Amino acid sequence: MGIGFWVIGLITLLIMRTQEYKYILLLSIYGMEVVLTITERLLLKENIFEAHRRHLYQLFANEKKVSHLLISFVYAFFSVDSQCISHQFYFTGLGSCPYYIFACRRNIFRIEMEY
Repeated sequence: MGIGFWVIGLITLLIMRTQEYKYILLLSIYGMEVVLTITERLLLKENIFEAHRRHLYQLFANEKKVSHLLISFVYAFFSVDSQCISHQFYFTGLGSCPYYIFACRRNIFRIEMEY
């Protein structure tokens, strides 16, 4: 729980300093997963305030025996990718950041950025 508070605190400081609310998207993957887990537990008429092991990463790690490192990497990848997507839409209207970088490095198209 301690690391989570530090991460939220640092992202809050970053938002306050830059006045850019897009950094909240760094937590979007975790937020969506929490909302889906709570929704599932409500539909199953479970008490959402009791301990459980229904989060997606818990199911992969405990039930499917997927490596914790792999699960963390996938979560990190999707978090960074969602941040890149929002950043590119904000500045250029393009899609995902890795694809944009690949296309620019290969000179597939040229874009004039206006700020």
